[in-house]
Order: sequence, then structure tokens, then C-alpha cells
Amino acid sequence: MQYYCYINITTCCIFRNHVAD
Repeated sequence: MQYYCYINITTCCIFRNHVAD
């Protein structure tokens, strides 16, 4: 879910720990 990176970097980092993409 790369779009999270554009919305919020922190959310992206947290999401990455749960989901690889």
C-alpha cells in the first residue's frame, strides 16, 4: 500500500511493519 506513504510518512512506516506492500 504505497499510497499511504504519500498521505502520511509515519502511517507508511507503521503499515510497512504489518504489510510488506
